[in-house]
Formats: sequence, structure tokens, C-alpha cells
Amino acid sequence: MGDKCSYADLSFVTWSAVGEGLLKQLGRMEEFGERFPRYVGWLEMMGRRDDVREIQERMARGRAEHGLP
Repeated sequence: MGDKCSYADLSFVTWSAVGEGLLKQLGRMEEFGERFPRYVGWLEMMGRRDDVREIQERMARGRAEHGLP
């Protein structure tokens, strides 16, 4: 994939954050990472992009404003 990504990649990153939050609440995130290392690696690679970091920061601020972890 390199340093290019599609609209679908950017869109999926936001939805994966929702899923990650649920997995953390259930105590299953570590298990998930062990079972799907390539997926976790893809998310980490996407998280190094400036545009993705900006989206993630906005999401975190919005969650905090609504009292969500």
C-alpha cells in the first residue's frame, strides 16, 4: 500500500476506532492484536499519516466533550 491510501482506507480508520474501543471495554484488544497482526500493522501505518492523526484527534476531542472515554 505504501504511503497512498484510498477514501475507503480513511473512512475505515474511523470505524475501526469504534471497534477498538469496544474491544478494549471487553478486554479483548490484546487477543485481537495477536490474532490479526497484519490488520493491527495496517492501522499503525495509517495512524502515522498526518490526515489520519488529525481525524483521530478530532474524534478524541468529540468523545471527551460528550464524557466518553
